[in-house]
Amino acid sequence: MMKMKHIFLLMGVFLLFSIMGMSQEVNFTTSVAAKKVGVTDRFQVTYSSSKQGQFIAPKYKNFKQVGGVSRGSNSSVNIVNGQMTQTQTFQYTLVLQPIKTGVFEVEGAKIKVEKATYESKSVEVEVVEESQARQRRRSSFDPFGMMDEMMRGMPQSRPRQIEITDKDLFAKISVSKGNVMKGEGFLVTYKVYARDFNFGIENYDFPTQEDFWTENIKTPEQIKPTNEILDGVRYQVFTLKKELLFPQKSGELKLNSFGIKARIQTSPFSSPLTKEVKSNAPVIKVNPLPKNAPSSFVNQVGSYSMDVKMASDSFVVNEPIDYTIHISGKGNLKQLSQLEIDFPKELEVYDPEIDNKLSVSESGVKGGKSFNYLLIPRKSGKFSLPEVSFTYFDLESKSYKTILHPAQEIVVTNPDGSAEMVDDSSETEEERQSDANTISLDLNSLWIGLATLGVLGLGIVLFLFISKRKGKEETEEERRKNARKKLSEKLSIAKLHLEKNEVSQFYNEILVGLNKYVNEKLGIETSKMTKQTIRQTLSSKGVGKETTDSFVEVLEQSEMAKYAPLSNQNNEEIYEKSLDVIEEIESQI
Repeated sequence: MMKMKHIFLLMGVFLLFSIMGMSQEVNFTTSVAAKKVGVTDRFQVTYSSSKQGQFIAPKYKNFKQVGGVSRGSNSSVNIVNGQMTQTQTFQYTLVLQPIKTGVFEVEGAKIKVEKATYESKSVEVEVVEESQARQRRRSSFDPFGMMDEMMRGMPQSRPRQIEITDKDLFAKISVSKGNVMKGEGFLVTYKVYARDFNFGIENYDFPTQEDFWTENIKTPEQIKPTNEILDGVRYQVFTLKKELLFPQKSGELKLNSFGIKARIQTSPFSSPLTKEVKSNAPVIKVNPLPKNAPSSFVNQVGSYSMDVKMASDSFVVNEPIDYTIHISGKGNLKQLSQLEIDFPKELEVYDPEIDNKLSVSESGVKGGKSFNYLLIPRKSGKFSLPEVSFTYFDLESKSYKTILHPAQEIVVTNPDGSAEMVDDSSETEEERQSDANTISLDLNSLWIGLATLGVLGLGIVLFLFISKRKGKEETEEERRKNARKKLSEKLSIAKLHLEKNEVSQFYNEILVGLNKYVNEKLGIETSKMTKQTIRQTLSSKGVGKETTDSFVEVLEQSEMAKYAPLSNQNNEEIYEKSLDVIEEIESQI
């Protein structure tokens, strides 16, 4: 058996490697503007991080902080021997002033990146009596500073600087298409062309392209140049950025150019020079889409398919229905908003939960987008879910294409299995008159029968009628009194499901219990059980608005939690909230 000390040793080694691995994730350093300062001087201390995070300044012992923290970032591109590297540094700068003379440590700071905290090392600074204001300050981006230092003092050996023309170094925006339809995507590439020399980019900023929907394409941190020959001249080509653009209007749209400031080294023995270059600004011809587009057109251009799914076509009142519309294909699906669907008024409809599974690459945006609707039938009967139509502009045929999913009929029954027809508007006036005549005849027959029975028979009938009526009232009263008890039983069963982690059954018991409580305690018919009716009834019985809102919220959260897979409800909290809100209702009615 492994000895305990060996186990602790292995744990220590594992912890050490873990810490080493973490330390490589974020590079966090401390630097000062001068290593020697006067006691009256002010100097800057800069904490630099390779990743952005929450900066935590230290408490200085031998220096006082002047002012607040200045935050900034630097982006740089270095190209040496054909290899391109891109870096970004986040900087936190403070101004310090010494308290006394001596040699002191400028404390390191901390930075929290995600769940890890990193600390920079302290830096030693010498504080003297006399002012040291004339200190050499070097910029954070100076890849050729050492060369300047080496060349200082021997100008006689410096060769003549080679001139760099616009043909030696230039920037260019390339587009995959110059003639597109409105809404059609195309690839835009931002490039730098250079002859064989080393250079670094000090400042660059990519423009925002107005009148276009933009999707960025991720580029690697380490970019290897490619070679291109233009007008017989061989260039190294460095791709700085790629993006997809989708024009939002027609006409001739001009792209904004981008510029760079480069620091160039043409020889190991010459001083670096600075050159600013600006790219071209391509003009894109955007053709308008044909007029008279169908009403179901939602500004999608590309190639698509559609699928509509529903778990079943038979449901129970107050039990939610999962209804999903899935659209897939190639085009700017990220821009696709909610679909317009006219659901029957007997269904309570929640805003759809949208699920994107899309990929962005040089070839375009591909994948699928799902609209997951939650429908709650509040009445029994037969209903027709509307036809779903989705129209897009097909680039291949240059025409509108419509995908149709036919209307679907669903049957909603009461919990006892019965189904009452909702739409009886088809009954004609003649049929209603005939029904009235029939009722009238039946009443006349009833009175004739009663008359023939005589006084005794009439008394018996009246006695039975009154007894039956009284019994019915007593039954309804008992139902109201027992509503709380029945709900407690349901909630107890729900609690058992929760302890077994049977989440769906847990919410099913809560939903059934709450709806049954409303039905029996408040006397709301199942077919009329809507959120609005519940609110109105509770209010009429003296229940406060806050309690009413809490009860409706528990209903909605339970419905969503049971039938929405992406829900992250706190199940225990819902259970406790159900108990509390029922107690409040009972105390207020």
